[in-house]
Amino acid sequence: MGLLLIILNAFWQTEIEFVRYSDSPTIPSLFFNCIGWLTLLLPFGVLGKFPENFRLNRAELLMVYSMLCISSQQLSHDWLQILFSAIVYVHRFADPVNRWDELIHPHLPSWLFVTDKAVLRAICEGGSSLYHPVNIQAWLMAVVWWSLFTFVISVGMLCFVSLLRRQWDFERLTYPIAEIPMEMTKTGFWLRGKMWFGFAIGAMVRVINQMHFLYPSIPLIPVNIRYYFATIRPWSAWGGFPVSFFPFAIGLSFLMPLDLSFSCWFFYLFTRMQLVIADALGLYQPGKFPYLMQQCSGGYIGLGLLTLWMARHWLWKILREIWQQLANKEKPKEIEENGELMPYAIALLGVLFSALFVLVFAKCSGMSIGISLPYFTILFLIIVAVTRIRAEMGLPTNELFRAGADDILARVLGTQKISPKNLTMMATFSWLMRTHRQFPMQTQADMVRIAKRIGIPMRNFSLILVLTTALSIIVAWWALLHVSFRIGLQSAKVQGPALWAFGPEPWRRLQSWLTTPTQGDIGAALAYLVGMGFVFLLNALRHHLVWFPFHPGGYVVSGAYAVPRHWVAIFATWLFKATLLRYGGAKAYRTALPFFIGLVIGEFVAGFVRTLVGLLFNWSMPRESGIGGL
Repeated sequence: MGLLLIILNAFWQTEIEFVRYSDSPTIPSLFFNCIGWLTLLLPFGVLGKFPENFRLNRAELLMVYSMLCISSQQLSHDWLQILFSAIVYVHRFADPVNRWDELIHPHLPSWLFVTDKAVLRAICEGGSSLYHPVNIQAWLMAVVWWSLFTFVISVGMLCFVSLLRRQWDFERLTYPIAEIPMEMTKTGFWLRGKMWFGFAIGAMVRVINQMHFLYPSIPLIPVNIRYYFATIRPWSAWGGFPVSFFPFAIGLSFLMPLDLSFSCWFFYLFTRMQLVIADALGLYQPGKFPYLMQQCSGGYIGLGLLTLWMARHWLWKILREIWQQLANKEKPKEIEENGELMPYAIALLGVLFSALFVLVFAKCSGMSIGISLPYFTILFLIIVAVTRIRAEMGLPTNELFRAGADDILARVLGTQKISPKNLTMMATFSWLMRTHRQFPMQTQADMVRIAKRIGIPMRNFSLILVLTTALSIIVAWWALLHVSFRIGLQSAKVQGPALWAFGPEPWRRLQSWLTTPTQGDIGAALAYLVGMGFVFLLNALRHHLVWFPFHPGGYVVSGAYAVPRHWVAIFATWLFKATLLRYGGAKAYRTALPFFIGLVIGEFVAGFVRTLVGLLFNWSMPRESGIGGL
């Protein structure tokens, strides 16, 4: 059933997210299509009346759910869709004006790209077929190498999850995103009236807003993002003041620990006030001072380092245990590994092999070790930070837009000190860090949490995750190529960002780097250090002052795009939850929890059904009414 749904989900996701762009199921932290598929499976499980031998138990339901999450992540809006679009764009849209054939093409490794003009024209114009021998031959080498790269780094992340899992259990991270599917598969959950009340509200918002676009006389419920702008200086430096009330964002915010949700909305106001004060002092420079995005990037790096520092004793204990076992095989193990995804020695070997593979892959593609080492080290630290944020905070969505390792190196070193070959490969690998929103690692961490909580054998589960990853990568490439050759990326049927965002962004940025070289920006370099230092300071105060209310994770996410979009919902939910706990205690919280989970499930299920209806009747669904409208 899981294998069948992976294929069906790939077709659904390609049509909805890549072609029609009527919704983006993989923008939220919790994939709404996976919640939809799980809901459809519940009659065969906890809600069904089938004999026990023919009924899916809770572990089987969540196993299928985990497979779908892994599959959706690989084909996601922020992963292989970007890589696929960039591969197509760079050779297809080179012309005498942009001079990419002179500036970029000589530095591109041929084994990672498709250069056949006829094949690229076919995939853009449509009316062709993936299964034509010429098309297969043109794409085969690039798909094989990128698939191998994606698979190795995904498995490397899974190995690192295995090393960190118990440490994060010691720290009592709550994994809020994983709670939704676990609650859904409890037998008594669907009998709670409060859940159905929340479900009805979440679904009603989706349904009414969809009906509004079909029949404008029906009033619209204003939950989507609305921006309000100040026109008087210095308040105009604040930028857009976003207000939104997505039911799923309210529901997920209720699951966030209270101090974390407080830190999120407080530091959003804190970072925006930096802009206002800078403008009042005459120091504000758009895109530069006070360097908010660079502070955030430095904060992510700092949080990644802090995560590793807090796990240092546990990781050292693992290393010592592995060394002792290698030196004396007779000695009994001090660390119990039976409940882990894999033996710690295998996990460590997987992490080291993945890191070595990435560096060798980059070297073979033309990136020097002097650039690839800091480039992928920064990326690794950000991945660890993003995974930590999701496991600890459970934000509705998380985003650090185009401010990752490539931007950091270009700003600190200056592009004139980086060779054209290295700049080209930085652009080639930029698909890994366009938004820093959906890495395999945070999805894997949630799935491992689910498996551990409900008692799925961990060794079997790790094998399933690895095999699912391999199959999902293959299916993702098949779905993207099959659909694109059939309908054409340049046809009017494709509304998604393949050719107006994903494809051109890295190459236009590279063109700017190559034609107008820049010097290092000392202000940006200091901002990265300020972001890291402030994270360390907040963490130190938090550990030494019991009353200190600010969490470094709130500062890290405050200046990017995710928290500003949802800060009103986070603030309102924080205020309600704080009042509820103050006067009603834990009992009142547990009583209200089904309602907020119902908000999430109701909106997601209604959004999923909406897309199925659109596919069934070939309706053009307006994006603004969908969850992806965020």
